[in-house]
Amino acid sequence: MATINARIDDDIKAKADEVLKKIDISHTQAISALYQYIADCGRLPFQISMQVKTPADIQEEIYNQLKSANASLNAIVRNIEENEVLDNLELVTEFNRIHEIHRDVWNRIPLAEDIPPLEALAATMKKCTMIFMEFKHFGYGFTGFRVLPEEYQLFSAAVERFNHQLVAFKPAAPVYLNLHDREGITRSKAECVTLNPTQLEKKEAGNENQ
Repeated sequence: MATINARIDDDIKAKADEVLKKIDISHTQAISALYQYIADCGRLPFQISMQVKTPADIQEEIYNQLKSANASLNAIVRNIEENEVLDNLELVTEFNRIHEIHRDVWNRIPLAEDIPPLEALAATMKKCTMIFMEFKHFGYGFTGFRVLPEEYQLFSAAVERFNHQLVAFKPAAPVYLNLHDREGITRSKAECVTLNPTQLEKKEAGNENQ
């Protein structure tokens, strides 16, 4: 069996020890589980950066990436509607960008809060790109090309589904609380907590009644 020596900040270790004690997990079990995950999945179950990101933070970033891709796809639909001949190279570049967004989003979804709806959004976004990639005259080797009516209908319908899914999805909203919140919990003035839409509506209703 291998032995691992690691230096950890005293405060971080103390807080982590409390958590491990509560859930009855030893240091060996926790570290073994982490290494097993890395070995099986080929990546960390979190992102390492100078700023610690919560699942809600990551979810908000993913949501913004999905909105960016959605805006691009809708712009392409309008481009088809307004122009008889489309610039092939420009669209290849744009779809490569959307593909990179999808790849990054898909890799980070496991770190977010609401995994199933985000996976569904990412799948619909990918479906949109796959439909376009199969257009008869799209791809390298063409300067300009025309979209066939049946191709437009299939693509625009997929983008419309993506629109509806994105509107229906409501990411958790970060809300800055006062020094003392309604539950009497003392927080720092700069502390930001994350409330889901239902919690947010209740809090706003409570503020109106005060």
